[in-house]
Amino acid sequence: MTPDAEALKAVFATNRTWSEWATVAVFIGLLGDILVIFLFSKDKPKSETWLAFLCTFIIAAGVYGEYSFGGKASVAADQLQKISDNAVAGANAVAESAKATAKGFERSIAASNARASEAEAQVAYANAASKDAVAKVAAAEARIAEANRAAAEANRIAETERLARLQLQASLADRTLSAEQQRRLIENLSPFAQSVVDVVLWEDTYEVQTFGQLVINSLLKAGWTVHFETAGGGTGVSGMFIGIKTGSSAKVKEASDALVSELKSAGIACDFWQFDLMIFPGIRYFNGPPPPENSPIKVFIGRKPR
Repeated sequence: MTPDAEALKAVFATNRTWSEWATVAVFIGLLGDILVIFLFSKDKPKSETWLAFLCTFIIAAGVYGEYSFGGKASVAADQLQKISDNAVAGANAVAESAKATAKGFERSIAASNARASEAEAQVAYANAASKDAVAKVAAAEARIAEANRAAAEANRIAETERLARLQLQASLADRTLSAEQQRRLIENLSPFAQSVVDVVLWEDTYEVQTFGQLVINSLLKAGWTVHFETAGGGTGVSGMFIGIKTGSSAKVKEASDALVSELKSAGIACDFWQFDLMIFPGIRYFNGPPPPENSPIKVFIGRKPR
């Protein structure tokens, strides 16, 4: 097993101390050798004695220098070792601090990773919730669209039924002219005043008589000359027809066109018919003397078409 640093330092310090003492012992021994040279070398030549002294002195000086300079070097080595130890200790402290910081970073990274994982889980949950919400919205929109289609169909059916009821009511209701319609009829027929017309009411029913009188009164108020009569016995006309005698003037045609146009705008079913085919009834009743029956315009008012 390799010794630790503190044990090696202790061994080094002990051996260095003994080495210094050994150097001191050598130095003392050399000093003694110099005394011996001078005290017990009388029979030897002086040159030999001084030479031996010089050599021993040099050795003693070298030993002393080794002791002195070695001690200083040892002190410097100790100081350098302390500096090194301090540097190592500082480096170790920095390393420990760096390790602690790294561990702190690792903990922060771990916490960040945990938060990131949690955030990812929340994002995944939010995405799932968003997809679910989108699916629910799509389903709701589909239901709304279906409801709108059903409502539109119901509205269409209701409107169709309403129009059918109105048409039925209109078909069942008696023909009539409102005050405004009469006013317009009189106003638009007045430019053709003095026009002459034969009017035949082909039934003596309330509807035909009432509606026919409204038309006749409007023509009279517009300045037209009206010869009218009621057919007797049975009916032969359904609807309302206007005929223009062949060879009539343009003004007669304009007056007839105005009459048909205004009646149609009032919602009255009427149209032109061949003048020669509009035969007067065999049995008829007059309100006054019989008409001449030679007017350029004929108007037949029969029962309301169903």
